[in-house]
Amino acid sequence: MNTVLSDVGRSLRSLWKHPGFTVAAVVTIALGVGANVSVYSVVHAVLLRPLPFREPDRLVNVVNKLRAAPGVRYLLNPRDVYDYQQQTTTFEDIAARFYGINDATLTGGDRPEHIRFETITHNYLSLLGVRPVLGRGFVPEDAIRTPQDAETEPPPVALVISYGLWRRAFGSDPDIVGRTMSVEGFPTQIVGVMPLGFGIPRTGRGAMYYDVDVWMPIQFDLAEASHGNQSMLGMGRLKAGVTVEQAQAEMDAIAARLQDEVPEYREEGRGIEGFPLHADLVTKAVTGFFVFLPTVYAVTAVIMS
Repeated sequence: MNTVLSDVGRSLRSLWKHPGFTVAAVVTIALGVGANVSVYSVVHAVLLRPLPFREPDRLVNVVNKLRAAPGVRYLLNPRDVYDYQQQTTTFEDIAARFYGINDATLTGGDRPEHIRFETITHNYLSLLGVRPVLGRGFVPEDAIRTPQDAETEPPPVALVISYGLWRRAFGSDPDIVGRTMSVEGFPTQIVGVMPLGFGIPRTGRGAMYYDVDVWMPIQFDLAEASHGNQSMLGMGRLKAGVTVEQAQAEMDAIAARLQDEVPEYREEGRGIEGFPLHADLVTKAVTGFFVFLPTVYAVTAVIMS
């Protein structure tokens, strides 16, 4: 025991006399531990643990592509979503969300609460196959904006909230469903609470699941939208037994028909492409890992030089 204590003492005195080496060693160890933790987290979340959705192997990201930029993914516009929903026979359903996360203030509780929300088609949660732990998800009626005259209050917009917000802002109140709130002054009503850890997966840059507090339904008629404004990310669920290749063949046929009918499709040579969700997430994880790892080595080399 005395020998061990003596060795530890000599090591500490040596590190104290060489602060530059000590800092380099500590930073190198920290980077190594951080890299290993990050890699394990990604591998566990994407490669080892099944995605937390119903039959996730049938989920496919749906994007647009243009003749002038092969290999580049483009957002959908609302009318695209409607057309694909109406014309597909290989997908069980197609849903979409607006690109980006929004900030707002939720009032009506004990205190104003800063929230992050995203807007999705009413069928998005059911397409993922994740049920709320309280209340319900969205239904088609939630997507209908009832015309109001100047003297009538608009009906509240349905809200589905995260487990974290339910716990943080409402103390896990079991009677939260049905409570009327306001988002930036607009009347809303909580209809459901999602399970702990639920999130809509991201396959672009940044986090795999964003920290979202509230989901709202898109409230306009997709059939009346134009083919311009690209602002949505699509996701489809393949019918049982349908392969991605079969779905892609159908998407190519739908795009060909739309190029005959829609000027924007014809002028841009716009097409439709599908990517399996799990493969997309794996690609993102591997790409992020190979970007991160050289950075760790480079920083370590600079510190040690």
